[in-house]
Amino acid sequence: MPLTAEQILAANRAVVTSRLLKVHVPEWQCDIYIKALNIGELQTWELECLRAEGKGIDEFRSKYLSMCLVDENGARVFPKHEQVKEFDSVVGQRLWKLCREHNETGDEVVEEIGKN
Repeated sequence: MPLTAEQILAANRAVVTSRLLKVHVPEWQCDIYIKALNIGELQTWELECLRAEGKGIDEFRSKYLSMCLVDENGARVFPKHEQVKEFDSVVGQRLWKLCREHNETGDEVVEEIGKN
């Protein structure tokens, strides 16, 4: 028997919730979690990139990181991307890489968005 749309969405919510990646940040002496973005969140970020028409977008990394960095309950730790701009560059770069890997938005995806 095929599943209904509501059953599939309920199962998907459980998958997204379970895909929190715990990361220890020694510089901060704490753990933070990386969220698996849903399609709507990813499209929001991609659309902003595409609307820039190859000119780049302001605060490209900080906006992405603020969407991905959450607490153990999945709530954003940095709801305002401006906060992320204060990160040490080494920590920010490490988290940027981990967020992209966890959400399968590697260099090729970012480059392809930039071409459009």
